[in-house]
Amino acid sequence: MAQEGADEPPELTSSTGFLLARLGAESRRRWARMLSERGLSPHHFGVLMALDQHGETHQQRLCEAIGVDPRNAVPIFDTLEAQSLIARTSDQTDRRKRAVVIT
Repeated sequence: MAQEGADEPPELTSSTGFLLARLGAESRRRWARMLSERGLSPHHFGVLMALDQHGETHQQRLCEAIGVDPRNAVPIFDTLEAQSLIARTSDQTDRRKRAVVIT
């Protein structure tokens, strides 16, 4: 990160807002890299955090919680299930719904 700043104009590097934005971007890059080393993405992390907070819930509700279109969520759930991080079952009252629980 210090190398990148060497090419920046002093007006930017003396700006608290600019430095905080750079710090945030670098922090997110490192966090995403750490997750990817474990075969996960920020969306996977979001599902696990939502399940930790809400407990067992339906896939649709998780999609809303993490801001992912339900049509795009199946690979996210598949990856988590393949890694034994979640379990999915059919809802007892409505077979069209899939209940998800953190393992």
